[in-house]
Amino acid sequence: MTTDLPLIDWDVAEATGRRLVRPGPVLDARRRDRLVAGLRDAARRALPLGEEASQLPAPPDPLELVVDRPGWIRANTHLAGVLVEGTELGARRPTMPERVTGAALGAQLGAVLAVLATRVLGQFDPFTGPGRLYLVAPNVADAELALGVDPHDFRLWVCLHEQTHRLQFAAAPWLPDHVRGIVADLLEDEEERGLADVVRDLAGRGRPARSAGGLDDWFRSPSQRALFDRANAVMALLEGHADVMMDRAGEAAIPGLAEIRRRFEHRRTHTMLASQLGRLLGLDRKLAQYREGAAFCRRVIERVGVPGLNAVWTSPGLLPVPAEIARPDDWVARVHG
Repeated sequence: MTTDLPLIDWDVAEATGRRLVRPGPVLDARRRDRLVAGLRDAARRALPLGEEASQLPAPPDPLELVVDRPGWIRANTHLAGVLVEGTELGARRPTMPERVTGAALGAQLGAVLAVLATRVLGQFDPFTGPGRLYLVAPNVADAELALGVDPHDFRLWVCLHEQTHRLQFAAAPWLPDHVRGIVADLLEDEEERGLADVVRDLAGRGRPARSAGGLDDWFRSPSQRALFDRANAVMALLEGHADVMMDRAGEAAIPGLAEIRRRFEHRRTHTMLASQLGRLLGLDRKLAQYREGAAFCRRVIERVGVPGLNAVWTSPGLLPVPAEIARPDDWVARVHG
């Protein structure tokens, strides 16, 4: 007898994350309302500034959602399910013992989301519906206090990064399917065990087959490494481009931009990103993506300007390959001759 239950129990993941996540700062109703209104205003102001800096047209009907930490966990549990839907892992029909372990896997995922939910300031999700921008209000409030920066300026700066992601995906409507394809290939890699096999191993034995390490430690065969490097190159481009454009757009609009960037980079580098937990969650790789991708974008702009850089949004074949992220002049030579 088959069942429609997934191998990973997404309901357990959400419930576990919501139960484990640390509460945000305690705000009275007036401060909370002002924070929410300020974030929504910053999101509205950021979109045309990002459009001007990136020279990418803004999409119609933007949707911004100001959420708390449990709300972010709910959204990302749903997103994880969407990304594996239609893959071998998503179509898997578990046996009864696997369903029990599926609940355990859901609990593990929920624990990870509970940690990440205290760190994320904003997120653009292009995979569910027309695209949603999430702003995590308690984390923004925490960061403003920790950094000692002007809230009005900091919220605009955060929203400039996230709205740039909206502009990227609007300029490249093929990009969500391209990313989904890479995720599916990683799940179903035929040369060696893909993630679907790793999850089956967890379900069958109740323990991981490989030693604990960073996320890239799971991908060891040549084909897996190539897929992982492709995914990493795309993420480096997206994050680096958003970082560059948030600063370009903020030059005139945010008086304290340089100091905000300096304090934020110090905090981002010297918190949990350098810890073993940060490595296990892939946060060290995320930080490297920001820096490598930003260096790529700055060099390309130096060579061929912002319009020349925007060729990356034209088709999958014009995305930088992994080696080109480190050598942007090679990308310029390939694309612009």
